[in-house]
Amino acid sequence: MDIRIKLNPQYEQLRPYVEHLAQTGELHGEIVHRGRNSLYRLTVEGVDLVVKSFSHMTVANRFIYAHFRKIKAVRSYDNAVRIAQLGLLTPDPIASIDVIQYGNLRRGYYICRYVDAQKTTRWYERPDGKELETILATYIYGLRSMGVLHRDLNPGNILRDRQGNLFLIDLNRISFGNTSESATITNICQMDHDEEQVRALATAYATARGDSKPTDFAKKVVESRARYEHWHFYKRKIKRLLKPWKKR
Repeated sequence: MDIRIKLNPQYEQLRPYVEHLAQTGELHGEIVHRGRNSLYRLTVEGVDLVVKSFSHMTVANRFIYAHFRKIKAVRSYDNAVRIAQLGLLTPDPIASIDVIQYGNLRRGYYICRYVDAQKTTRWYERPDGKELETILATYIYGLRSMGVLHRDLNPGNILRDRQGNLFLIDLNRISFGNTSESATITNICQMDHDEEQVRALATAYATARGDSKPTDFAKKVVESRARYEHWHFYKRKIKRLLKPWKKR
């Protein structure tokens, strides 16, 4: 069994726990999300942390990740470090764990510090919805101007704490150096399924970057939204068809 661990030097006191998890796969604590990837919250050595378990993969992907592609847990850790270096907030990365057995990825974990923050889902239904719309649009503009492309950008992956700070999470599908407008449009389309909310967010985005006619950009986003929704529909359909091939 080949065990690969990356551990943040600032959390060296957690090494015994990280190594035990790698060896045994034993996860304890509160399950905060169960799905394709599961999230556990627990306290170890006085540190409130979250463990993301990457376990539901196709048989083919277990082989591919073991030999050819950068493993999701490692991408999450490396991207969190890079995001922090850019001055953006994300929960402190603690460790990544990959366990390779018989030439396949058996399990992977990403461990980060817990932050007391909430998803920004359906921001427009909140009392401060219009203000939050501007905040989110400005935040997305900041990401894109830095070349940060979060390929799964949505309000569930942008957290806001009580002080108003925004944290970016679910980092394994991030790339850097991409400032294309087509990617920006896709990001905005991903933020909600309601056309009018997407239009309003796109207008706020264009205003944040200083467009003289923000509604022109909003129109372009709305026109692209139908194609995005069509593609997203078939993507979900393909994933459902692949479920029988997943090793649970």
